[in-house]
Order: sequence, then C-alpha cells, then structure tokens
Amino acid sequence: MFLLTNSAGLPGLKTTLAKLKRGESALDAIEAGIREVELNAPCLSVGHIGRPDITGHVTQDASILCGKTFRAGSVGALEGFKHPISVARAVMERLPHVMLAGDGAARFAREIGAEAVPNQPTPALQEWEKWFQALPESKRRDWPQAPLIDLCHEQINKKSSRDTTVFMAQDRAGNIAAAASTSGWGMKYPGRLGDSPVIGAGIYADNRFGAAGCTGTGEMALRMLVPHALINFRQAGQSLDKAMKTCLENVRCLQGGLLSGLVIHAIDETGKLDVVAVNYTTPIDYYHWDGVAAAAVKHEARSVKISYAAFHKSAGQAAGT
Repeated sequence: MFLLTNSAGLPGLKTTLAKLKRGESALDAIEAGIREVELNAPCLSVGHIGRPDITGHVTQDASILCGKTFRAGSVGALEGFKHPISVARAVMERLPHVMLAGDGAARFAREIGAEAVPNQPTPALQEWEKWFQALPESKRRDWPQAPLIDLCHEQINKKSSRDTTVFMAQDRAGNIAAAASTSGWGMKYPGRLGDSPVIGAGIYADNRFGAAGCTGTGEMALRMLVPHALINFRQAGQSLDKAMKTCLENVRCLQGGLLSGLVIHAIDETGKLDVVAVNYTTPIDYYHWDGVAAAAVKHEARSVKISYAAFHKSAGQAAGT
C-alpha cells in the first residue's frame, strides 16, 4: 500500500490514511480525502472558496481514475457545488460517459443530489469585487460583455495561485487509483479547463506500472500529457527514474504559450516515488506514506531548472493554465 499527495492535500491526509489502513479501496480513500480538501483547502485554488474567473464565477474541475479497470470520471467548469470529486466519481459509476462540463455537469450534479454551495460571499469573491470596482468605468459599463482577452493576460501575468490537489494511492488489494480537484487559476478566462479534468494530463494510474499526477501550470501538462506519458514510458520498460527523465526532456521541448512552474508526482507499483518541481523558486512539499509507517511523512520535491521561451502575448495565442 502507499499514498502520495501534494502539500495542498494535507487536510485530507488523515481521512485517506485511515481508510487505507482499514482495508477500504483506494478509490474510496482518495475521494474521501479530496472531499476534505475541497472544504478546507490551504490554498485559494481548490474548493468553492477558491478564486473566481475574471467574470467573478468560481468553477471547479475534478477527475478520478481506477488503475485496475481504467474506468474514469471527470467534471470541468462545474459551478455551485461543494464536492466536484464526488460528482466526477458519479460520472464514472452512473453514466456511460467519462467527462461532463459546464451546464451539463451542473445539471448532472443536481440530478444526483450533490451538495450545493451556500449562496454567500467568500473572501476570494470579495477580493474580486474590489478588483472589479477599481476597473475603469468604460470597462464596467459593458460588463460582462466587455472584451476580456487583455484583462486576462494582465491578471495571469501577475503572481497567483496555480495549485491543485492530487492524490495517488494503492490499497490492500494492490489496486491503484488517482484523483485531482481544483478551482483553477484565479482570473482565468471563462470556460477555461486545465489539466485536472483531463484523464492523462492531470492524473493517470495503472495497477501494473504506478500512477502520476501534475500540479502547477496545467497547460504544460495538457500539451505533453505528462502523467499518461510517464506511465507509458514505464510500460515500455523504463525505470521510474528514467521515465521521469524522459518526461522532463519532453517538457523542455515546449515552445511558446504560457510556460512556468510544473510539479510532476510519480510513484510506481512497488511504491518507489519521484516528485520533481520544475522551475520553482521556493521549496515544493509533498506527503508520502509507505504503507508501513504510522503516518505520512512530509518531503521536499526535487528541484529542476529548465530553459524554455518566456511567456509573451501574440495574435491567436490562448491565455490560461
């Protein structure tokens, strides 16, 4: 057994560990843990208290995957519900689909009786309101139909949280599962989806070879499908160390677009792990439980610097992470 989660997963660590130790499934354990994070996230990029998009709406993405059957469920741009991870799990188990987004995801959440978010302001929404009131009157007058592209670029270029919570676990039966949940970048363009709801980009798991998940700049993980690629390299016969090295070589090939920090979390079927923080200037932590110790242990990710083109705005270039 094992558990691997990033620092944002701390609120759900105790719950997940308890379930794994009781012999519950990895899927049940990580869903329960992420539900705790969605309510008590230590950052403003997970949960309904997260930062809103540039129009003042908080939308969330989540996904979950079983490494035994490869059944998966995900939701994107879901607004108004406390636990997107549980809605994603329900997509996996109750629909013939894998992903729902936007209004369709919200309709499904209502149909299954998912818990709605209370209609009350959060600190993040109050912060957005102050930003909005400080805009020139010419922009506020036409809101929300005012052009947003330049505003989105301006805000994304500023320091903001780009975190996610990712959980990867192996249960007593040897089954591996992975899951992620996020409210995405603050001030993102409406409708933006990151890597978290995309199976293979935000998370991937395979009982035979392990699991991987990304946090940070989601567009980078999307462009290279980093978690899926890493597991594919394992299947091709590479060790975990070599698979991580190959993924980093791929990331180095990215050109143009928004290129910034990316954290790759990986663990193989035996419990060997590697967590790499690409182009971060501050330490990045994660938690690991080896299936034997009484509790998970906090570690610092391996830091790697990669040179690639700086972000710049050009015609036709999409903004976001």
